[in-house]
Amino acid sequence: MYDLIWSRFVASQMTPGIDELATIEIISEDARYLFRFSEGRQIFPGFRAVFPTGEAKKGYIPAFFEGDQVQLQQFLPEQKFTQPPPRFTEASLIRIMEESGIGRPATYVPTIGTLDKRSYIERKGRQLKPTQLGKLVDDILQKHFPDIVDIQFTAGLEETLDEVARGKTEWKHMLRDFYTPFEGVLKSASENIEDMSHITRVPIGRDCPLCSNPLQKKLGKNGYFIGCSNFVGGCRYTESIPVGICPLCKGKVVSKSSKKGKGRKFYGCENYASTGCEFIMMDPPSETPCPKCRSIMSQKVRKTGITVTCQNPDCKFVVEQSTGPE
Repeated sequence: MYDLIWSRFVASQMTPGIDELATIEIISEDARYLFRFSEGRQIFPGFRAVFPTGEAKKGYIPAFFEGDQVQLQQFLPEQKFTQPPPRFTEASLIRIMEESGIGRPATYVPTIGTLDKRSYIERKGRQLKPTQLGKLVDDILQKHFPDIVDIQFTAGLEETLDEVARGKTEWKHMLRDFYTPFEGVLKSASENIEDMSHITRVPIGRDCPLCSNPLQKKLGKNGYFIGCSNFVGGCRYTESIPVGICPLCKGKVVSKSSKKGKGRKFYGCENYASTGCEFIMMDPPSETPCPKCRSIMSQKVRKTGITVTCQNPDCKFVVEQSTGPE
């Protein structure tokens, strides 16, 4: 620790390092093709002699002058594609929110929890992947509320709220300045937003056991569930969407919420109330069943990847998966 503090202090009093970056462009004789080569190297280490910041640049730069003729020795055509950036994780999304001035430390985790609870995202290991519903909602907001969902607007509003808290801005004026134009945008959107019932209410091909009306896959505040299409008529029949087959009694495994621990989600057999089946698992289920016994599998995220484990006590088949970018 002493060496770290000493070297950091001494480095802060030293001159910056000097690097050289050279770019060489070679044009074919018919001027149809352009080849570019870039390389950098360290000329003077500066403070990095005491406090290194990564590997020293020791690149080789050929000695060429403008107008020099070069001889083609070999030509190897190779096609490369630009890789998209990796998907957000909770940590990287919170970091972007913090750098952009969106939200506050107390609201970062609840914000991601809202995206999760409303089925706007799904998890693939550590990665957060937008669902079809999430993409649809994003398209609607970008189309009808472009100024509201703009990052600069959100960050600016956070600053304004801080000024209200410090007593530098009158809250009534702030609300008036915001809501007056927003009211018109909201009215226009309510008249022009397309009907999305084909996404939020999808027939599943079964009838309600109480009133014989068609059952639908519906979207509620806690995600998708199965409910009766005659809800307006008074039928309140609902059922959870199964995520797999119970390895103990072959019943359906559904998502549940604990009455303790702030409603923590877990997965259990729906026959608990009827037969007393006590199968539960705390980790989220895998998208595919066990390849050996077809039972439900759980996935646990680790630093090295995702461990997918069969929940059948007679099988316990394990698969290791990578968490790299798609």
